[in-house]
Amino acid sequence: MYCSATVRQIGDTFVNGANPHICVTKASALSGAKIHAQLCGQCKMDTHSSASSIVNDAQSSLLPTNVPTDSLPQASSLMHKCKLRHKHRPIDPDSLDFEIELNAIPDDFLRADLYVGNKRHLVFYNISFLQLRSGMLTGLSSKSAEDYKSVLSHLMLQNDFVQLQCIMIDFEAVVWNAFRDMVPNVVGKGCHFHWTQPIYGGKCKI
Repeated sequence: MYCSATVRQIGDTFVNGANPHICVTKASALSGAKIHAQLCGQCKMDTHSSASSIVNDAQSSLLPTNVPTDSLPQASSLMHKCKLRHKHRPIDPDSLDFEIELNAIPDDFLRADLYVGNKRHLVFYNISFLQLRSGMLTGLSSKSAEDYKSVLSHLMLQNDFVQLQCIMIDFEAVVWNAFRDMVPNVVGKGCHFHWTQPIYGGKCKI
């Protein structure tokens, strides 16, 4: 049986169309419509949070407690609906000569925009993250020793409270060389996982 009933949404208000329902209305239909409406509004305002977190917030705030949940929209379909955020995001750069959308970055999070020759490196962190060291994120367009040195030099010049004593490094020769040149008194250690990676890679080449 085909039901031709329609519902129009005007803001947060839902208005029945001219045709009446000739099918059994689902008990959770209103809650499902409200979840969809909240998703549309949230996706336009929050273009960078994960789809799963947006869906979870909408479901936790609007999920009814007195109707079967199996008739509500599936989380996978709601997450697919979040794809409409893509058109509100800044365009992905296709070269290193791009302008940074500062409005899309939290205050005091982008700390450096470094150029080494024709290469570019972006350093992101806040003070709390830097105190944990591992919370710093650096986007490198190249990974030579000079690139790593430029990032280390910036960190040590801009943050004189950083007193490195020991550092865990993966087994990339350029990284070890950069740290040895910049902070020769700091103890460098590698972990078992990263040690086995080059060993296994070398074994596969034999």
